[in-house]
Amino acid sequence: MASYALSLAAISAILGRFLLAAGVAVIPLRVAAVVNFAVQIIGLLLMAFASDPLLLFCACFLFGLAVGNIVTLPPLIAQSEFRAVDAGRVLALSTGISQGFFAFSPVVFGMAYDHFGTYMPGLVAAAFVQALAATIIFAGRERTFAGRVTPPRCP
Repeated sequence: MASYALSLAAISAILGRFLLAAGVAVIPLRVAAVVNFAVQIIGLLLMAFASDPLLLFCACFLFGLAVGNIVTLPPLIAQSEFRAVDAGRVLALSTGISQGFFAFSPVVFGMAYDHFGTYMPGLVAAAFVQALAATIIFAGRERTFAGRVTPPRCP
């Protein structure tokens, strides 16, 4: 059953990228990112609290739908929010930070499991981090100059 769930998550990740491609034409990137985080949060919380196999498959589907865009959204946001000369640096920094979290999250989840005897606290903590990220993205300030949006200069 685990292999079916993983395959479902992988297939839904592909579907999520197609949905994002269609969505960014009609909604702002920040909104798309927040919706993506919300879908992932729902999937994580379902994984944490559901015991019914059908609900767990739904959780895998929702999580996969969003996780495929974790790689896609940062370059799009960097290109739209920063000057072209700075976007590469911003994206490299963003990718480096993300890869650090990706690299250490399995050990953190494993330690949480060893301590609590369940994955529930780790999944809830991951949902909280996703909610924090969504809040930061949504609260991003709009930079205006003479009535037009101007990208910030990278320090």
